[in-house]
Amino acid sequence: MKFKALLIITIIFFTSCEDKNPLEREALDKVNTLESLMEDAKNKSIDVTREETILWFSKEFLKFANWDESNKEATEKLFGYERYYADNKKQMAEELPDFERKKVIQILNKGIDDLKKELQGEIKRRPVNKVDWQNTKAANNMFVSNGKPSFPYDYFSKTVGQPLTNTDVYNDHLGAIFHGGENLYPVDHDRAINSFLLNEDGSFDEELMKELTSIPDTNIGFLIYWSMGIPEWVEEKEPEIRKGRSLFTGFDIDNPVARGLWLKLYAEQVSLLKVKRLRS
Repeated sequence: MKFKALLIITIIFFTSCEDKNPLEREALDKVNTLESLMEDAKNKSIDVTREETILWFSKEFLKFANWDESNKEATEKLFGYERYYADNKKQMAEELPDFERKKVIQILNKGIDDLKKELQGEIKRRPVNKVDWQNTKAANNMFVSNGKPSFPYDYFSKTVGQPLTNTDVYNDHLGAIFHGGENLYPVDHDRAINSFLLNEDGSFDEELMKELTSIPDTNIGFLIYWSMGIPEWVEEKEPEIRKGRSLFTGFDIDNPVARGLWLKLYAEQVSLLKVKRLRS
């Protein structure tokens, strides 16, 4: 019985290996190689922060490649939205999974090569100075992390609607700068700072203001002024306020009513956020 059970497990293992795309198998072999080299490096007190990021991106994009393989119709539809790719959307959707896998192999090869060189004494790299997302301070027009000026990296339009606690989105590899996009907004609002915060009587909408005040003060962060929408009460006062609009501004910024509204918003958000580590 024991032999039979082992035989079944072995068959299942080899069947699952056969099911994998050849490029994925190659990438996973290289993942194992890099992980083994990283253990050697750690034993020699060599910093492997770079390799940790290579592994993270490699594993993520192998997942993405498999999703794209199983959802080619959805991927084709997305390519169709971009005018440069629309004519070849079917071909692009077909090629995308293996394109991703090849790129993963490419970065793994580079990571393996660099770490081998350091282990063999051919090169010497400085340890990575990670950004301390929780304790970085904003002062004197700079961010200071671990006592030194820092240049934090992140996407200004990181996924809206994802919790700030989601470590798949906020981490050392993608950046962990907080912003006002944790919640989903109506299209004209889109981000936490917008024209709809102000009521016609000059008071602030307390419910909408929570989109600002509820952002946790655990990480450094930023907020975007979203100036696409304008409340109905403003349009009633100024029927021509949308004349002079531009691509990312939904109204005439020189209009006195618009200027007055936004001056109040600026003053209020500065007073609200001065105790936080968010910048707008």
